[in-house]
Amino acid sequence: GYGIVIGFDSAGSVTLGDAVYINGSGKVAQANAQAGSTTDPAIGIATNDASSDGDDCYVLISGIWRNDNEPFDEGKPVYVGESAGAVTKTRPSDNGDLIQVLGIGVGDGTFLVMPSLDVIEHTG
Repeated sequence: GYGIVIGFDSAGSVTLGDAVYINGSGKVAQANAQAGSTTDPAIGIATNDASSDGDDCYVLISGIWRNDNEPFDEGKPVYVGESAGAVTKTRPSDNGDLIQVLGIGVGDGTFLVMPSLDVIEHTG
């Protein structure tokens, strides 16, 4: 990925490509859209692995990200997924899931990272 990247401390294990949020200690952790999760809105994508609490974690907050494992659709939203750190083109749809747009698909496994800080709870 490339664009605007900011350094944070991690709040435990974070993997390259994870959607991350800032926790109550000011550290980044894996965001999660699953019903009942307690994460705040995702702020971007981790650009490195951070294996333990306090490790350096660099976060792409605006720019282009590529993930060959998820073929994002051009012009369609990219979301925080229903498992810790997941990024997906599939909108969370279970009752109570948290819906947050992370950006817009550009194609070839890439998307424009521009997280909306608005989170909507799916209720039906």
